[in-house]
Amino acid sequence: MNSQALAESLLFSEENIVRELATAELRTRKPDEMLSALNSFPLKDDVHVVRRVWATQALNRLDIGLAKQLTKSKSHKARAAGLRAIYYDASNKKYKNILSIAKEAVSDPSPHVRLWGVSLLAQLDDPKTVPIALRALEGIEPDDFLDFAVWSICREHRDRWADEMKEKGKNPFANLSQLLFASSAIGERLGADRILTSLTEGKIKDDQTVWDIANWMANEGSPAHLSKLLGLASETKSFTRQHAYLNALLNAKKLRKINPSGTERIASFLNNENDTVFGVAAQLAGLWKVESSRPALEKILNDDRASPVRSKAVLQALISLGGEKTNSYLNQLFGDPKTPYGRKAMVVTGQSKAQPILAARRAVKLLQGAPGGKDKFGIYAAFLGNRGATRALATEISQANLPEPIALQGLQLAESSPTRPKELIAAIQKAGGLKPMKMSLSLSEMATMIERVGKRGDAARGESIYRRENLQCVACHAIGEVGGVIGPNMVSIGASAPMDYLIESLLEPSKKIKEGYHTNLVSLKNGDAHAGGIVSESKTELVIRDLTGKHNRIAKADIASKTISPVSLMPVGLTAQLREDEFVDLVRFMSELGKEGKYKTTTNRFARSWEVLPAGSRNPGTVHHYGAKMFTQEFSGYKWKPFYAMVGGAIPVEEVPVALKRIADEYQVLRTYVEVTKAGKHKIRLKGDSNHIELFLDGEPIEIPSDRKDSELEIDCKKTGKRQLMLVLLGARSSGQVSLEALSEELTMVNSL
Repeated sequence: MNSQALAESLLFSEENIVRELATAELRTRKPDEMLSALNSFPLKDDVHVVRRVWATQALNRLDIGLAKQLTKSKSHKARAAGLRAIYYDASNKKYKNILSIAKEAVSDPSPHVRLWGVSLLAQLDDPKTVPIALRALEGIEPDDFLDFAVWSICREHRDRWADEMKEKGKNPFANLSQLLFASSAIGERLGADRILTSLTEGKIKDDQTVWDIANWMANEGSPAHLSKLLGLASETKSFTRQHAYLNALLNAKKLRKINPSGTERIASFLNNENDTVFGVAAQLAGLWKVESSRPALEKILNDDRASPVRSKAVLQALISLGGEKTNSYLNQLFGDPKTPYGRKAMVVTGQSKAQPILAARRAVKLLQGAPGGKDKFGIYAAFLGNRGATRALATEISQANLPEPIALQGLQLAESSPTRPKELIAAIQKAGGLKPMKMSLSLSEMATMIERVGKRGDAARGESIYRRENLQCVACHAIGEVGGVIGPNMVSIGASAPMDYLIESLLEPSKKIKEGYHTNLVSLKNGDAHAGGIVSESKTELVIRDLTGKHNRIAKADIASKTISPVSLMPVGLTAQLREDEFVDLVRFMSELGKEGKYKTTTNRFARSWEVLPAGSRNPGTVHHYGAKMFTQEFSGYKWKPFYAMVGGAIPVEEVPVALKRIADEYQVLRTYVEVTKAGKHKIRLKGDSNHIELFLDGEPIEIPSDRKDSELEIDCKKTGKRQLMLVLLGARSSGQVSLEALSEELTMVNSL
């Protein structure tokens, strides 16, 4: 192959293998001849420019002019390719203005381009590489690869900035956030004293910056620095800043096991009127073993007027203080006939880990006398959170009897827990006399079942059962706008179908197949077969949707036969995994669908289709730097799964998986989309505990008033079209339900993601 043909293959072939072989051959040719051949072809677009640049680099004759030209391209991929080419030849002293190219790249709209800009800086011998690189973190969504690249250059080029700062004592970077990032990267407390002085003198006005500083001190600060934080917390009147400082001290204790001096100063916060500040202070009093705080803590727990939030925090603090004094006090409190049931339940849950056998014995007595037959104080949940406590509770319950309602609640919690403890499940079933569900009913049994559904069925519990992932109801059936489309829409099934029809449809699906939802069997000439519902059919192909929702496209020429099966796609025995009481609740829920009341789909424009991050999702690992905002970035490790709101439009928080668990923090992450028809400020309604929710529009935080259960918010939609809304729930402290509703006419929730 002559030089011209080889150059043409390198530049214009669409086959990767051809270009790879041509590149290998290129390296054996005379550089001058090949450069002449490469330059003889006019370049049509950026792709061909990139290929020529790579070819010149393979000849060790980089065309620096073309590479610089690429860095000005409209395509971010071409800009990144140009930077990458320069990166590999950055040591060539003949090239001019390379620093200015990197400086421009770190402010590029594309994180990919910024990444190569930082990588290029890492190859340059200039004292300003780190300050320039840190600009890459400004004004862009978090990116794990970019974050790591900047972190690396801060470490690799440490001598270019750290020594200067130690000598001059000045921040060499554009702002405090950059200094905190760089100092964290090298694991040194550079500038800590100066930063604390700025805080003391009131020079730092922004609360978010205060939080950043406090978190940095928690990770890097010395005991002396932490002591100053405690002093700052005592001096400020701002609850936000008190919380920031005390939370940093709490993290330093939990993560690094270090204390400030003068820990007894924490006692002054036990009179704080802010519940959040009080709660953190109480935890610190316990973890720091501040014995002088014990009388104040006991006084609060003895006060029947104390809020549940404070009582729980105090109880945990006393347990952390530990010792015979704590055991004696809690035993006295539990044994006092005047102690309310709820307070006794708190004692039991608090003791479940420290004294599991004693706590389990007391727990059974409380469960047997639970008000209203419900565990409203989380007794079961406390024991399920600890393996030893779970075993102790199973042992005690196996020797007792429980009222059916309280046994049902415990069984549901145990079966839905991650460990699904078999011993406890068996013990609860026996103690409550719970029986598994029969799979076929006689006429008299049907009449009894219908009566039981009417009298004892609970539609709310039934909806939770309907939503269980293992039953696949939501995956196959829609209720109104959201859900699967494999089976019939359930939006009005309760209003249109009699009770016996619903029961029989669940027990024996093939006896009650709705018209249009029969199973189609398609056999192919090669022996393959497909079963499902026909989605579309043309002259040349047939599309069939299987039980998983997958669309299979089949050429009609390959089909041997097509028949309708008398068997439903809904598997026989699907409800066999339910107990009889669960089946009753499920039928009751279905019987209410479409009827007037809370199970009739309303016209409210709720966000009903969501996506969630599964439990334990991979993440960029930058939550310490960005907080909840980390989840708004594009990251290949995020594997979003569909998730649907309940009939009433709300999301049950307990069903949302915990995407990230980090020490005491848990993050539950959901996203949905809204269609904006007119740019501007529009209104939405957020329901849920605003103290434990963060909301983002296209990655930007939306301010939510604190201490609200129902918040009407204004969002600034600068563009029309499809916009992303993301909710991050602080799972360890969140509960109940959340919902998002469009109020402005210019907004429409996108319920088919």
